[in-house]
Amino acid sequence: MNGLFLRLHFVLVYLSLLTFSGCNFFDEKPRDNPNDGSFEFNKINLETNIENNATNINSPIILSWSADDKQINLNNPRLFLETDKKQTLNVWSIDESSTSGQVTVDFNDFVSDDLTYVRFFMEQTLGYRSHRDSLENLIVVYEPSMVPIFSPIKLNDFSKTSITLSVELIEKGNKNLEEFGICFGMTTNPDINNNYIYVDASLDNIITSSYNGLSVGTKYYARVAYKIDGEYYYTSSQEFVTASADIPSLSIVKIDQITSNEARLSSSISDDGGAEISQKGFCISTSQDPDLDDIVITSSSSGTSFESNVSELNFETKYYVRSYAINQSGVGYSQNYDFTTAGLSLVATNSCDQLGGSGLSDFEAKCQYWSGTEYKWTDWVVYPNGYIGNCLKATSPRTFPRGGYVKFTRNFNKPSKIKIWVKSSEAGAFNIMPKLTIDGNSYADPVIVAGSNRDWMQIETSLIPSGNHEVKFDFGLRSTSYDYRFDEIQFWE
Repeated sequence: MNGLFLRLHFVLVYLSLLTFSGCNFFDEKPRDNPNDGSFEFNKINLETNIENNATNINSPIILSWSADDKQINLNNPRLFLETDKKQTLNVWSIDESSTSGQVTVDFNDFVSDDLTYVRFFMEQTLGYRSHRDSLENLIVVYEPSMVPIFSPIKLNDFSKTSITLSVELIEKGNKNLEEFGICFGMTTNPDINNNYIYVDASLDNIITSSYNGLSVGTKYYARVAYKIDGEYYYTSSQEFVTASADIPSLSIVKIDQITSNEARLSSSISDDGGAEISQKGFCISTSQDPDLDDIVITSSSSGTSFESNVSELNFETKYYVRSYAINQSGVGYSQNYDFTTAGLSLVATNSCDQLGGSGLSDFEAKCQYWSGTEYKWTDWVVYPNGYIGNCLKATSPRTFPRGGYVKFTRNFNKPSKIKIWVKSSEAGAFNIMPKLTIDGNSYADPVIVAGSNRDWMQIETSLIPSGNHEVKFDFGLRSTSYDYRFDEIQFWE
């Protein structure tokens, strides 16, 4: 008796490999034909006269075929019978004009095992092109003694959090089959202690069971359990997966508190897609459709609504922004939204009526001159002939100085620019552009934005980052003397 049950279990293990959804072992689409791209094979529909896709090996079946277009011949048609392991058992040659027909198949002529899974398909060929139309499901061919026999567990329906399964008792046999049902769980081989739902085998031959409250996109296992003479036996496990979560959906992005380098962004998750959100925030770029490869501002806030401040932006620049959220299925983005940062505003001016002032510290203006015996340094002075009123001028007791600099420290609340009116020679000669250093490091040269490089000219620095910085404009040391003047030091944020 134990040997018989082991044999029976072996049969059920193989049977559980089937699936009611159909196993397509072939590419049923014709390959591309560069010689005739418009050609299509006449599609064939196959069907049998059996139910439940199972048959006793001693019961011949009838396989029928019918072409979609009865007016078009088939192309070198052949009918194949093969196992699920792709072992060809028989091939029937079909007349090309037979757009419909049938064959009677006695499996005793082809099958020797106690349990075999077979499939039929019709193949057509034309040159190097081929096309196959297959019977949707595998057929179970079994020896009558190999009972009970169950269908594979069928997936009737599923969602992100539920799965509905069914199984059918195909052959009960003469065993004392008391009950059968489905065991379901996350372990590889669930048993009767894992969500076992069963029916009385004497009353029903089909059981359908639903499982709710499942995790999204998660693999579960199910197998048939059946009871004979008080003992439980099992088929092999089958895998089933709940539907994956959708990518998250996000609402509009609201943008306010826009300055020259900052803005406040807010958005919300309108649909989490059915899964936990692992990250959310905003993507920002100067191009449309910003994504996670661009500037990313993450939000640590809980809940569906979130906001963030973005800083260190360029002034007078158009930015595109999308909110985003990530779950196990991927990244969801909102639509594109855009904003333009404001231009810089004048926040302070040093009119150069004195050395220092206007929030400047450690102000120092020095120039070098020849004393007659050696080079010496001396301070700049307030001078009346500035661009507007007074100015700072490099002067010396003897001759025009041969070089000089102006240096100060200032706390920049935001990324800023400095504009200064300078003059380094008498009218008609070219001015010397001072070199700029920030905290002792060379910075981009200022550019002329107003005036003339032969007279008073207004120069502008590139953007200076926020923070407390030492700023130095240095004319360097020259072999000849120049007239250096500074006026109207402006700070733009």
